[in-house]
Amino acid sequence: MAVNCGNYRPIRALIAEQASRFPDKTYAYSIDQDKSLTYGQLHVLGNRMARYFRDRGLKANDRVLLLSENSLEFMAIFLGVQRHGATIATANVEMN
Repeated sequence: MAVNCGNYRPIRALIAEQASRFPDKTYAYSIDQDKSLTYGQLHVLGNRMARYFRDRGLKANDRVLLLSENSLEFMAIFLGVQRHGATIATANVEMN
């Protein structure tokens, strides 16, 4: 059975669009870290992580396991992996 996704756009495209429109608007706030991340900052950090993974040979269809606690940096890593078309699986160290 085919699923119609309509006007589906990847999260990385939505973040890039919002970063160009509202670079200083808060995207997320971390209570645990007591800091926030704007759309512009997330876009820049996501690009930085994408370059990091590219330089280490990450390619489309590769698989990445991200073992992390809840953090704003988690979002940038997730976005960086997605930019390569890789698959990311997450494991939260705070879950038992």
